[in-house]
Amino acid sequence: MKEQILQLDRHDDFTSARDKMGWAQTERVLLVWPRRGRVLTRRLDLVLLHRHAATLGARLGLVTEDSEVREYAGELGLPCFDSVEQGHLLHWRYRKPRAIPIREPNGHTAQRLSEEPLPLPKFPRLKELSHTLDRFIRPAIFVLALTALLAVGLMALPTATITLVPRSQDLTLTLPVIASLEQPTSNGSDQSHSDQTIHLPARELAVEIESTLRIPTSGVVEVPAARAIGTVTFTNIVGQGVRIPRGTGVRTTSGSQARFVTTQEVELPPGRGVSVSVSVQAVDPGPQGNVSAQQINAIDGPLSLQLAVINSAPASGGGVEERRAVTEADQASIREQLLAQLEVSALADLASRLTPTEMLPPDGVAISNILAETYDRFPGEQSDALALTMRIRATGIVLDEILVRDLAFQQLARQISPEIFMVPDSQSYSRVTEPVIDSQGRIVFEVLVAARVALRFNAAQIQLQVRGLPSEEASRRLNAVLPLQNEPVIQVQPEWYPLLPWLPFRIDVFTQMEGR
Repeated sequence: MKEQILQLDRHDDFTSARDKMGWAQTERVLLVWPRRGRVLTRRLDLVLLHRHAATLGARLGLVTEDSEVREYAGELGLPCFDSVEQGHLLHWRYRKPRAIPIREPNGHTAQRLSEEPLPLPKFPRLKELSHTLDRFIRPAIFVLALTALLAVGLMALPTATITLVPRSQDLTLTLPVIASLEQPTSNGSDQSHSDQTIHLPARELAVEIESTLRIPTSGVVEVPAARAIGTVTFTNIVGQGVRIPRGTGVRTTSGSQARFVTTQEVELPPGRGVSVSVSVQAVDPGPQGNVSAQQINAIDGPLSLQLAVINSAPASGGGVEERRAVTEADQASIREQLLAQLEVSALADLASRLTPTEMLPPDGVAISNILAETYDRFPGEQSDALALTMRIRATGIVLDEILVRDLAFQQLARQISPEIFMVPDSQSYSRVTEPVIDSQGRIVFEVLVAARVALRFNAAQIQLQVRGLPSEEASRRLNAVLPLQNEPVIQVQPEWYPLLPWLPFRIDVFTQMEGR
């Protein structure tokens, strides 16, 4: 039975899971939940995936340890397994999803428009209408005229503008930040006064990188380098003349087995006991060809029935030379070096994939899996160099620093009471410590946020305190009751009028920060 196995990630939702299922033409689809994190925990997600699998003509099975997901799956008739292997071995108890009910439209809700003409409105008689309008229009005209006169009077009254520069001070706050892959959403900071830590989610990036490294080998092996040479004597044992071709093989029969070949062609005259000396060379290079006298005593091939052979002198000259070779230490060293290079490359690759507002701690990159590892030489093999090709999958934990900054400013704003305001464009943000990865795999660091704050003035109270006063007296009173950076600036219109307006709404109060 055809089966498709789909691995879910911790960030998957219904849409991405459905896209992974695609248009699979298999009889069974097995969704595997991640070991860490919780995904697709809503009953609705399983209902929709169940229906989508049925649309594809496939049965849906789940591999998960999430008790809530397993409970929903049991209600929907979806088989659940502890592992993929168990899904292959056990029988699938499967129930088809319920069909979506189709509601028929209610035909009684639609009504036909009446074809009868609408009745024409009935208007009062013109005379009655004239009396009604006359009764309401005259008072309205009077009210409008009176309002116009009051407006002209108010326009003629004096106005005043008071500009105040409040005294400001710096407010700073140092906040710990913890970003974790298990954190589902940003919760700003802990609401308790003892802990103002900002908690927010991090996301994981993954990349696959392949590279090859070559290093010189450090081992030494002895390699056969020269062939031993010597002289053998062939003796005729049949009485007939014999031609001994070049390359005739002879060998030892005791001690270390060594084979030799003749280096020249000779003719052995007829006659028993007739002999001839021929030079020989060892077949294999190395010291195994160095044999003592009387050791070469056998002939290969049919000539052994016609001739006897012996070396009256030792064969010598076979030797070895030292050459570089691969050691296990070389393999360990090149592996360590290549992993370090791949980690640096992975950091650069992941950094290039970040958005402008994201950051990646240098120690937040880890090699999660070695996909391929191939050495071109084995330990003990002769070679001047060792090469290793490796393909890895590296992951990094990424954090959106703009989100950190916004949450930090929100926490700073919570420290300000309602009667205090934050001076616009005075906020600043900086890191106190660089982000690092702790033992729990979380990004931790500290940030510093600061802003200038000042007292929020109550314009209505100020208007009541200075109305009808001379400008000098109003300035002294405001200096006495308000924390001001500079002297108040009071302007009265018209300029010749000696007092501030008596009506509070004719006095405008503006707050201006120093340097603006």
